[in-house]
Amino acid sequence: MRYILIIFLIFLADNSFSKETKRIVSIGGSITEIIYALGAQENIVGSDTTSYYPKEAEKLPKVGYQRALSAEGILSLKPNLIIIT
Repeated sequence: MRYILIIFLIFLADNSFSKETKRIVSIGGSITEIIYALGAQENIVGSDTTSYYPKEAEKLPKVGYQRALSAEGILSLKPNLIIIT
C-alpha cells in the first residue's frame, strides 16, 4: 500500500499530470513529509496537527488531529485532493 501511495505522489509532483492547480490537504505527518520531499509543498493548503516536520509545515493552516477531524475544517480550505493515512 505504501508503494502505491509513493508512486501516486510521484505523479502528483509532476506538473504535467494535471492542468488544474492542486489544493492538497495532508492528513498525517508522514504524508506531509513525503509531499515536501517530492517538492510539491506549494500545493499544500492545510495539514493536521501531527504535521510539524519540516519546519515550514508548522505554518500551514491546521484542520485538527488526524483521528478527530471535522469535514467543515477541511472543506473550508477548498481542497481538490485530501491525502490521509
